[in-house]
Amino acid sequence: CSATLDVRTVPVMHQQVLAQIKHWLKDFPVLVNYCYPPAPFGLTDKNESIVKMLLALKPNLKITTSFGSTDQCWFTQYQIPAVIFGPGEENQAHKPNEWCYLNKIYEAVEIYNFLIQKWGKMK
Repeated sequence: CSATLDVRTVPVMHQQVLAQIKHWLKDFPVLVNYCYPPAPFGLTDKNESIVKMLLALKPNLKITTSFGSTDQCWFTQYQIPAVIFGPGEENQAHKPNEWCYLNKIYEAVEIYNFLIQKWGKMK
């Protein structure tokens, strides 16, 4: 029999989680390994034009680090600056009956359109 666990970690935890799973199963004759290499982290410098443009549109935004899993790493791994931005409420993410305010969806669409038209032409 085989089992696949989809465990989402941040880079600092990749080896810790694998070691912990191996520890839990040490008394059983099982092979524990990765199906795929862990995803790298994504990081965009706060001085990148896309960050500055987004802050010009939304001056009260906080620049933070996400400890969750995002697709940003797939962009920044190829030197494509990326940001994680959306209309959702952070405390609603990945919960049953997740919701967001309708007016924030419309605002996000306007911001996405602006970024696509302005920042996209800069590249």
